Amino acid sequence: MHVTPDDLIAELEDALADGFDALLARLDRIAAQLAAGMLDGEVRPSAELGAVRAAIVDHLRDEVMPRHTAHRALAIVDALARHGIGELTAARPALERARLAAARPPSPPAWPELTALRALPPDQAQLAPGITHAGFAAELAERGAPLPADLLALYAATDGLALRHPATDEVVFRLVPASELAVVERDARATLRIAAWDDRAIGHARASTELWLEDGALTGAFERRHPGQPLARVRFATRPLDVRAMLRFAVARVEAQATDPRERDLGVVAALHAERGWPWYLADDDDRFELLRAAGRTAAARAWCAEMIARLDDDAASCTRAGDHGAASKAERQCDRWGARLRELG
Repeated sequence: MHVTPDDLIAELEDALADGFDALLARLDRIAAQLAAGMLDGEVRPSAELGAVRAAIVDHLRDEVMPRHTAHRALAIVDALARHGIGELTAARPALERARLAAARPPSPPAWPELTALRALPPDQAQLAPGITHAGFAAELAERGAPLPADLLALYAATDGLALRHPATDEVVFRLVPASELAVVERDARATLRIAAWDDRAIGHARASTELWLEDGALTGAFERRHPGQPLARVRFATRPLDVRAMLRFAVARVEAQATDPRERDLGVVAALHAERGWPWYLADDDDRFELLRAAGRTAAARAWCAEMIARLDDDAASCTRAGDHGAASKAERQCDRWGARLRELG
């Protein structure tokens, strides 16, 4: 039995009953099939496909879009346009004007931290132009994750930014653009990922850092992936969101003199993120040990020593297999030094 236009319209309405995201997902699947000359998994005559397409477009324009905000109506227009269905694009200018009228962005702030970012060379800092509307913020608030005023102001200055360390050329901070902001549920809470970046790969290992908003507070996670090993993930302690402090941290990571300014430590990162400052990100391996010891975090200092010993053991074994006995001996001497530190801790 062939699927009729009424059947597909009923599917869209059923999906909408489960939420706007469900509607977009179902619409995307239907539009993808129509673009491929198919319907319900079967190749269909062009006349039949044209009738289905016209019925769906009419229903969306006349029944669905008027029931939603201009921001959501534009999401429907975009969902169709991605698959070459452009019958609704004529409505875009009016919808964009309506969205701007309902959700005008704030003025970009004149923060010294932004001035410092803009002063960095282009190969170290890429700042996108600021947002042209705040419709996404209203959408996030509707979904239970309102955007703090200072963070929205940052988006008015730059709709996403990426910073690279000049010595390693790796990304050390990345604010996601507004189009990537999405509400996900973590531990039964509405969470918003606002920053995410991947560390430079070390062999087969991959590591990444994310910063999230939960109930307006900043938290996040550090993850390490290695083939054949379980995903290792440490969640950061929660702290009040301070957007300008976050930008100062980002600039400091770019300007850090350490040759390896990455976050690679799983055993102790949770303890350090309980602090108000960000010194851990900027320290080398030896300085990180001293930070822990000076803070009286003996257990975390032991864990850091064990992490370094394990890493150096792996390095020594790898160099030996490669026939680089000089590098293997150096790794072994460093391993002995960390073992002495571990013994000193008692």
